Amino acid sequence: LDTSSRMAEGDNWVFDSLVGFLRGPVWNVPILTFIEHKSLVFEPEQDEQNEEEYKKIHDDYKNLVDFMLGSYMEDIGITPQQFEEACGQGTGNVKKQFQHGLFEQVWA
Repeated sequence: LDTSSRMAEGDNWVFDSLVGFLRGPVWNVPILTFIEHKSLVFEPEQDEQNEEEYKKIHDDYKNLVDFMLGSYMEDIGITPQQFEEACGQGTGNVKKQFQHGLFEQVWA
């Protein structure tokens, strides 16, 4: 095995831990609460009228995700680079088929 293959195998725990985190209540409760509280703004007949508010909600969502992921990375002691590599594992292998929906919340 070359060095990159050994490093990838050693970082599988990061991906597995990330999947566990994204499935758990520490992630889901704040995300679902945010979505529930902000969803009332999204009325089909008012799309253009609320464009500025949609952008603010999206920015708030990104801030929430950044904060939660930053806290998660700090808690388990990984770097942003290791996190990106773990996300790359989720997009580049068989796990993609059943984890894609999980990562959509992060990529938003």
